[in-house]
Amino acid sequence: MVAVGGPIVDGIPTESNTPMTTNRATRPLLVVALLAMLLSSLFIATASDSQAQDGATCPAGFQLTADATACFQAATTSTSPGVCATGQPTPDSQNCYVLARATTETGEAVCPDDYSPDDSLGGTCARFEAAAQDADICPAGARGTPGACYILVAKGSDSAPACTAEGAAAGGVVSGSTCVIPGPAPEAGTRCPVSATVTEADGSCFETVSQNVSPGACSVPYIEVGTICKFLPPLVQDGGYVCPEVAGVTIDNASHNPGTHTKLTLCSYTPAAINTGCPAGTTQVGETCRRPHPLENTGLACQAPFTIIDGDTCVRHEATVIMDGQCPTTSTEDTANNCRKPVANQDGPYICPNGGALSGTSCVFTAGFLIDTDSISYMCEAGDSAVLAGQAVCLLAGPTDVVGVGCLQGVLSTDGQFCLVDLVVTPASVPVPSFTG
Repeated sequence: MVAVGGPIVDGIPTESNTPMTTNRATRPLLVVALLAMLLSSLFIATASDSQAQDGATCPAGFQLTADATACFQAATTSTSPGVCATGQPTPDSQNCYVLARATTETGEAVCPDDYSPDDSLGGTCARFEAAAQDADICPAGARGTPGACYILVAKGSDSAPACTAEGAAAGGVVSGSTCVIPGPAPEAGTRCPVSATVTEADGSCFETVSQNVSPGACSVPYIEVGTICKFLPPLVQDGGYVCPEVAGVTIDNASHNPGTHTKLTLCSYTPAAINTGCPAGTTQVGETCRRPHPLENTGLACQAPFTIIDGDTCVRHEATVIMDGQCPTTSTEDTANNCRKPVANQDGPYICPNGGALSGTSCVFTAGFLIDTDSISYMCEAGDSAVLAGQAVCLLAGPTDVVGVGCLQGVLSTDGQFCLVDLVVTPASVPVPSFTG
């Protein structure tokens, strides 16, 4: 189908872009002219169709141009929605937007609430809290626990050789490695002349003598004959008679043998002597008697255990002792032999339980300056100002559709209106001769 009234460009009928002006006088003439052009165009198209049929055709969907030199069809158009010429579309695609331009004026630096500039900290924002004091502690270098703090102190040196406490109390003095203790003054002395018969014991000098004794009585039927107890047995031969027995003694018997017979002639025994006491002038000690023996003079002498020196001095000697070093009087010795000296508790340290830096008895908290942002403003050079997702934006006109033109087959014409393809030429039909016989 060919457009009416437009020029033909590259064999494609086009519409005229030139505006037309008419008046009432010329309108009948124009109608006649248009009818004439329509008839001539139909004639040409008919003639062209008749020419294209001579071996040239158009693909399906294409039409032959008026000059029968090519085939054409309208170009295909496509539309892409939502494209912003400036900026980007809003989430609902109703508008386009760009970020608003922020203008910030220099604000005043201020401290956060409860903070203020402190000159001692170089103008830093600070606030102060009273520090808390922890529990008492033992001073540095001390041991133990609060209430029982102590330090270790050195013992004194070991003592030089000395007398024992008893020796020192008796007036002893050190001489070399011994303690010399004085005794009572010497006295004119005597001694016991000890010998085989003289004994010194229990502070006495004495001789030992026997007790007085007397013969014991004879037991019946024995009779005393001097110091012997005797009995004449009956004249019985050959052991027909034995001597009477006496408890605790052995009986002696005598016999003779007249002829062939033995006759017992005498029974006897010695009776035990009986002690009758110590002689006069003696002292009985147990079963013995002691008679004092006179002492001999020996000159000056000391009482035991003292000995005389230099002829007129009584002394005794004992070993000296060395005392271990003792703890100072202000300390006590523990089970490990260490000297512990008590020390007072130290006040607990100041602490900042809520954080902050300790400064003396205060806790210091610092913070950075804040900039007053009330002077920040936003401007839109185009569109309306708005807030989108927390940002200041400028709303512009909505997105516009983009129309694209193209050809599924052929080449797009220079004006973008049609798609052009070449004619399809087919070989002419050759008549096949037929033969008859």
